[in-house]
Amino acid sequence: HLGLPTMNVRAWILAILRILPRSLWIGLVILMILAVSYFVSEKIYSETKQHDNYKMITLRRSVLLRESTNTLLTDTKKLDTTTKSLTMDSHINQETTPADLASIRCKLLEEATATLMLGISEAKAQEESQKLAANSNGICSLYYKDVKLNRTFVTNIWKDTNTYDKDDVTLVVQGSMDRLSVLQKVLALWDGPVSIALQVTGLQCSQLWNTLSNYPDIYLKPGLDIHLLLKTGMFYPVNILRNIALNNTETDYVFLTDIDFIPSADLHSILRKYVNSETNVSSPKGAVVAQTDLNEQVFVVPALEYFHKNFSVDPIRKSKEHALSDIKNGKLIPFKYKTNPVGHHNTYIRRWIQRDGPYFGRWQSGYEPYIVARKSSIPPYRENFLGRNLDKCSHITEIHGMGLKFVVLPDVFLIHYPHKIHDKEKYKRCSHILYTN
Repeated sequence: HLGLPTMNVRAWILAILRILPRSLWIGLVILMILAVSYFVSEKIYSETKQHDNYKMITLRRSVLLRESTNTLLTDTKKLDTTTKSLTMDSHINQETTPADLASIRCKLLEEATATLMLGISEAKAQEESQKLAANSNGICSLYYKDVKLNRTFVTNIWKDTNTYDKDDVTLVVQGSMDRLSVLQKVLALWDGPVSIALQVTGLQCSQLWNTLSNYPDIYLKPGLDIHLLLKTGMFYPVNILRNIALNNTETDYVFLTDIDFIPSADLHSILRKYVNSETNVSSPKGAVVAQTDLNEQVFVVPALEYFHKNFSVDPIRKSKEHALSDIKNGKLIPFKYKTNPVGHHNTYIRRWIQRDGPYFGRWQSGYEPYIVARKSSIPPYRENFLGRNLDKCSHITEIHGMGLKFVVLPDVFLIHYPHKIHDKEKYKRCSHILYTN
């Protein structure tokens, strides 16, 4: 019925036997290829997992070593007291230079670190590392562990003897030693007092004077106060550094920015004018609706960046006229316009281009402008935000929650100095949990 050739049973069996060995051979080859592929992939996965665990264990061990350096000087007042007693020592007199005093204070930090390193428990480090390796949320465990660390810092390790009026504006910045070249460019364009907190290792601290001697525009800068935080833990304590710099300012007004932003022309003198006088503030439609008042407002200094990052920002006092020309030519754009448009969107750069007077910006979740404020009107930064993710957002959100309004200044700005962006994806979700809560 199927049209097949008529064959007896014997013929069918012989035909199957002739075909079967070739099929079996091909099948076996395929199975062998699949088996080899499976074992090779398993081997690669196993080695990769083992390598990742080893890196995490090594990372955790290094964190434990750094973490243990805080147990001796958990109270920073002890360090300040010791330093003050040293300044009254017979070896230190009125001829002692600021560089000598900075070296003495750094020596204390270095000795404290060396003493604590002797008490490291290898068994404890190994035990903690094994626990971490078994934890699928290892990176956030490290993050939250760092949040709880005690920190050792010294204020005014380098302090200017000049006094400034209470109604002046202090530039408040933080950073690490590798950003000193950028700081030098910033200070060349800022004429007022500066409070900067730097994170340092013990070695960097002991070599502070030698390092600063390479940057004369920094250590000869009038009004410069330097504070040092001993490096502890894995994550960069950005908001702790900001609070150290903020808490040690001596003026009523502060300009909160980052170390890698170049000021516009005469920024300091223009800010002084705004904080010490009343100016009309307009609505989005241009109508005057209020007066400037830093008891109820904070001033926003717009942030810009160059479209192409492969350039060198010269320390030239750029005016708004220069900036508008670069914006028109497509060279300057709002800061993080591509990567984080929400961060500075509500500064409304289009209005800034057109207006010649202050106008209201508007808070939204994710807004993180650089601000000028009355020191007594704003809260401290949330120190449980480490690294560089949502650290400013949390502060701006709290300022908004206090009822302070955002007033954008029309004739000043900042230009971002490009630098290498550190990877933050690994701990981004950890800070998002803190921000959400």
